[in-house]
Amino acid sequence: MITLFIKPFNKNILPVYCPLHIPRSFTFEVNKMSPIKQLFLLNAVCMTAMMAVIPVIGPIIREIGLMEWHGGLVVAISGITWLLSAKKWGEASDNKGRKPLLLLATFGYGVSFLLMTIWLDMSLQGSFNTLVILVGLILVRALVGLFLAAITPISNALVADITLADQRQAAMATIGAASAIGLVAGPAIGGGLSQYSLTLPLYVLSSLPLLAWLLIKLRLPETKAAQQAPDQPISFFDPRLRFAALAMFACMFAVLTAQIIIGFLVLDRIRDTPESAAQLAGIVLAITGVTLGITQGLVAQIKHNLLLKSLMAGPIAASAGLLTIALAHSAVVLIVGYMLLAIGLALLFPAIQAMAANAVNQDEQGAAAGTISAIQGLCSILAPLVATILYQAHPGLPYWTAAVLMAALWLSVLIQQAKFSENK
Repeated sequence: MITLFIKPFNKNILPVYCPLHIPRSFTFEVNKMSPIKQLFLLNAVCMTAMMAVIPVIGPIIREIGLMEWHGGLVVAISGITWLLSAKKWGEASDNKGRKPLLLLATFGYGVSFLLMTIWLDMSLQGSFNTLVILVGLILVRALVGLFLAAITPISNALVADITLADQRQAAMATIGAASAIGLVAGPAIGGGLSQYSLTLPLYVLSSLPLLAWLLIKLRLPETKAAQQAPDQPISFFDPRLRFAALAMFACMFAVLTAQIIIGFLVLDRIRDTPESAAQLAGIVLAITGVTLGITQGLVAQIKHNLLLKSLMAGPIAASAGLLTIALAHSAVVLIVGYMLLAIGLALLFPAIQAMAANAVNQDEQGAAAGTISAIQGLCSILAPLVATILYQAHPGLPYWTAAVLMAALWLSVLIQQAKFSENK
């Protein structure tokens, strides 16, 4: 065992929202693979499995005789369970320890993902009528979303436990890079293996979370639960997390809009057939995922504090990308816009998560991470509806709306920093 003794300090970025609370010491066990690397691997395989569903869910829905809106409902269910459970998972990890809850969530995710795959396979064989298939899909998809909702917030809370405030953005960027890998690898594996069977990629990838469970079971350090629960549990409207929550909502609206609308935009402006539109959309999203991963990988390598710089530069890059996309009528311009958006979001996501971690006490890290994750779940429900309605009014309107949110975020950071400078 190695004990690190830390001198508390009060030099913060945006201290209005980030009061720093760090205990004088904490202890963790050194492993050959560091805890952050283990969490990176865990998040990468779980996101890869989830994203592998994207290229096969449409053909499966058609094959088993369901309608398109049934597919949308099935996908939306995971967002609902994510919203309802993420904060609860985080609070439970504060009270019972990170590792036990992470093991439960990872095992539950792997098993529920396998159950979903088996149900899809049985449905493709014509074993049930349409109503039974739909109800079964809703139930297993809800389970998948329930357990997946725990993995990222508990991972972020554990990262906050073992890092200093000025190191957290880099560490959070490592976890973010894992999600970016899943964003690219999942659809690629799903599409590649689907030529043999629509459910083959799901069977293959359902084993990865269970292997990750074995890794963290054997290697992840044990964590100490909080001695006592906070006097006032964190609420969704906690003023310490208000800025981080609103910033996360703006970022999630931007990324979900970019994912949902791209197929329509490409078909209406750049390509003539659904097949060529889908191909270009896949290429653009793959490039976006690579850009996101590379940028977050670079942020993870920078040891000094980039929090303020990221909160200032991120919205500018994201806004520039969104406005470029809104005006795009060629593949090259579209790709440039998505790359700029990816760079901006890659700077913002870990900065927001680090800011939330810095805003609360050490025994509230799980609740804080869960709250921010729940905001992501909320946006995953609202953004698709809002973005598609706006697109019907004008193709560029969803992107303009997201750009306005990014501009408002940048202006808020500027105002808060100016207030801090005046009070010094």
